[in-house]
Amino acid sequence: MESAVGFENLSCHFGEIRAVGNVSFEVKKGEFFAMLGPSGSGKSTCLRLIAGFQKPTSGRIKILGEDVALIPPYRRKVNIVFQDYALFPHMNVSENVAYGLLIKGVSKPDRVKAVDQALDMVRLSGYGRRKPNQLSGGQRQRVALARALVNKPEILLLDEPLGALDLKLREQMQEELKDLHRELGITFILVTHDQGEAMSMADRVAVFSEGKIAQLGTPENLYKYPQSPFIASFVGSSNVLSPEFVDFLTGRKRWASLRSEAISLVGATDESAQVTGTILSNIYLGSSYRITVDAQGQRLRVLIPAGCLLPVEGETVGLSWSGSDFHLMEDELT
Repeated sequence: MESAVGFENLSCHFGEIRAVGNVSFEVKKGEFFAMLGPSGSGKSTCLRLIAGFQKPTSGRIKILGEDVALIPPYRRKVNIVFQDYALFPHMNVSENVAYGLLIKGVSKPDRVKAVDQALDMVRLSGYGRRKPNQLSGGQRQRVALARALVNKPEILLLDEPLGALDLKLREQMQEELKDLHRELGITFILVTHDQGEAMSMADRVAVFSEGKIAQLGTPENLYKYPQSPFIASFVGSSNVLSPEFVDFLTGRKRWASLRSEAISLVGATDESAQVTGTILSNIYLGSSYRITVDAQGQRLRVLIPAGCLLPVEGETVGLSWSGSDFHLMEDELT
């Protein structure tokens, strides 16, 4: 598949600070690609490098096969949606959406037609005369999307676009962005610190840590087969098992990952139990309970459906799991 964006041994420094260090990856054309990581991990810097707002210290960036080192932001085939939307408060919705076309010298009749189409695409037909302060957060987000899409970019950059929304609206917008990507067929590149956003929307996810990619893969691959304790703890909610505990269980001194939902509580003397432990606490989460168990000094979190028989604190239980859910990480420790 043709490449939309390619990083080749790219680094970016701010004085003595390394924001991005020798990163290489490729975004496929038409892909929904996410860059995920905590604050300061380098993901936002990579997005700014694609947009042209930041210059690399070394390495190359290609957009649609073209080296963009000398191409300014306004000539790149990308548009960006910012977290704070960056709408002009003195302009109405239609004027905000049309601004980029106005700057390009597009005629008024063509601007009006394009704006109507863009607002219809984000389900805001009839909102053109409203000002940004007359809109909800979700509606302002849609205006920002329409303003980017009206320019018909080949690549849409999304910089923490849902960060200012409440949980319910954020989940709704996740579905809408995924539907919009499917409808348009263009490349979406999302930057987020929210693993739920990345996992629910993206075809592939690059997880950043300290200016480098810690792991890149499909959401399912990252969730099931984390390569390091950082990935296991950052992507989803996993039990990161210490080398000492894994050595006790398997005779191999390795880090391991075991998802909470993969563990079953059984009787302490049940033959299927891999280990026994003591219940430390249970927390009600609505559809499930999160049980914390002390097993040979290793704390394990177990998710069980609400309605199941709930063990009491201090009770000794057995813990059972499938061998396929017990994932060894990194090289053997000496």
